[in-house]
Amino acid sequence: MSKKNNYLCHRYWIFFMTNRAMKKIILVIAVLLTGGSGFAKSKYAEITGTIKTNRQIEVKLSSVENGTTQVLATTKTGKSGTFGFLFVPPADGFYTIGISPIEYPVYLKAGDKVGLDIKNKKAKLDGDNTKENKALYKWWDTSEAVRNNSIYFMAFRDLPTFKEFFPVLQKIADEVPSIQRSIKTGNAEFDNLLRTMLPALFFCSFVVSR
Repeated sequence: MSKKNNYLCHRYWIFFMTNRAMKKIILVIAVLLTGGSGFAKSKYAEITGTIKTNRQIEVKLSSVENGTTQVLATTKTGKSGTFGFLFVPPADGFYTIGISPIEYPVYLKAGDKVGLDIKNKKAKLDGDNTKENKALYKWWDTSEAVRNNSIYFMAFRDLPTFKEFFPVLQKIADEVPSIQRSIKTGNAEFDNLLRTMLPALFFCSFVVSR
């Protein structure tokens, strides 16, 4: 697998999550959570999460602009592995939760709450989540094996062989049209963006694997 291809494809993946209005200085509050937050109001978006770890880990909240991530805030996990961010998103769009070396995507608009449970570098939605993030993580879960063995291959051990990898890649490629048709959150802008992202992410996985 080419490191150059991996870098370029990672930037390509980030490009498709670009927020078009990320030119304001925004208020960001990083909250180290020990329990539920009572601060959220309608203009705030709230991200809470738990990481299974035996040490304190830095977590980054980033916006996505012009194909690159821009760090908005950082925090560290609490004793039980919890973390959180409470901030005012200047625009509806994609953000990432970065836990080196992986960036986990979330889609946020004012008033949204997102919960993540991260174990062994794999993220699942936890608790109540928006329709947009449920649709996003349906794809995230489906493409996990391919993504972790291509875009983020350097973070995982025991990589599959060429003969093992490509049948999985083909299986997911065959599922893309069905997943695209199933994206019906009621948010037309998000639906169109995610439908556009799916073939691009599949293409990235193919390029990086070469």
